[in-house]
Amino acid sequence: MSFSRDICRLCGSPLQDAALRLLHPVSSEILPLISEKRVQTEFRSCSNCETVNVVNDDSRRFLGYGSPWLRYTEPAQHFPDVLESHSHGPSAEVSRVVGLSEKDESLVDFLSMSGSRSTANRVFSTEHQEWQSVNSGKSKTLWVARRFLEHINDSSMIEELLGDVVNVGHFLYVEMLDFEEMQNHLSGLYLWPERTLYPRLEVVTALLQAYGFKIVDVRRCRQNKNSFWWLIAERRTDSARQDFRRSSHPGSSTDVVSHFTKTISSVTASLDRFCGQKTAALFGVNHKSQTLGYCLQDMGWKISFHDGSPLKIGKYSGVELIAPFSAIPSSTECILMFFNNNTTLELERDIKKRSAHVSIINMAEY
Repeated sequence: MSFSRDICRLCGSPLQDAALRLLHPVSSEILPLISEKRVQTEFRSCSNCETVNVVNDDSRRFLGYGSPWLRYTEPAQHFPDVLESHSHGPSAEVSRVVGLSEKDESLVDFLSMSGSRSTANRVFSTEHQEWQSVNSGKSKTLWVARRFLEHINDSSMIEELLGDVVNVGHFLYVEMLDFEEMQNHLSGLYLWPERTLYPRLEVVTALLQAYGFKIVDVRRCRQNKNSFWWLIAERRTDSARQDFRRSSHPGSSTDVVSHFTKTISSVTASLDRFCGQKTAALFGVNHKSQTLGYCLQDMGWKISFHDGSPLKIGKYSGVELIAPFSAIPSSTECILMFFNNNTTLELERDIKKRSAHVSIINMAEY
C-alpha cells in the first residue's frame, strides 16, 4: 500500500473522494530561512473503517514533530495511572521499556525512575525515516508509542511496527487524541497536515486485534482541554494480519473535517465584524495559529506571526517572518491571542496603549 493516495493506511480499503483540500506549508515547520514550499493535502474518509486519511505530497514515511530546537510539552498527569496499570498488570514482567520517538521520552523516563527496568529511546529515526536498534532479542519489552500511529505517512510502517517490531509476548502502549470526543469541543483546529490519520479508539483496537494483540487496559482522559485515550496491549500471536470490517468497530464516524470547517467559518464570521481590511496579527506561534493563519491567507487575509520566545523570533513560518509582540504592523486591525497565562493581561494592556484601534480576540479556548 505504501504511499497510495486511494487506499486507507489502516485497513487497506478504498478512500472516498476528498472532503477538504488545503494548500499551505507543513504547519509545524519553523525554519531559520524562508520557505516557499507548500504542501497539497486532501482529507479523505475510508469507505470501510471511516478513518479520515490525510493524503499529501510529502514523501516522508513518518511526518515529524516539528523544528528540532523546539520542545512541546505533552500531557503527563495520567502517568501515575499508566504506571499503576503497568505495574499491576501482565506488562509488569517486561525487562525494558522502549520509546519509539522523542515524544515518548517523558513517559519512558517516568516508568524507568519508578522501577529497575532498562530503557531505550528513539528507535525510529525521523531524520532517516527508518527503524534502528529494534532487535530486542529475548528481552520482553514494553514499546511506547505516544502520538505515533497518527503521524505515519506510509502504511508499510504500520505493518512493520505491529507485525515485526513488537514480537509475540511483548507489549505496546498507544496514546492518541480522542478525535471522536474532541468533536464536542469548541475548536476544530486540531486538524493539521502533519497528522496523517484520525482514527477512533474502536478502530485502533480492531487494528491491534487483527495483528494478534489482546487489549490489557484502555482508558479515556481529559487534560488541558485535550481529550485523549491510552491503552496497553499484548501481542499474543504472530499470524498474518486479519481483515477487520466496519461491523468489528461500530460507532459514529469521526467527522473531523466537518468540525474543522465549522470552526473556520465561526472564526472568520467573528473576524469580519472587526476587520474590514482583513488584516490580523497572530500572537503565539503553534500549529493551531499556523493552521488558522494559512487558511486566512488562502481567503485573502494579510496576516503576521508573533511570539515571545527567542527560539522562534527571527525564524520563518513558511514565508512569514516571526516577529516579537512589539512589532505589530500599523495596518493590523485585529490580534488573535493563542495563549492565556500570567503575562496575557499585561500584554493586552500594552497593546491598547500603543494601538487603541486594534481589537483583541483571545483564541486560547481554541
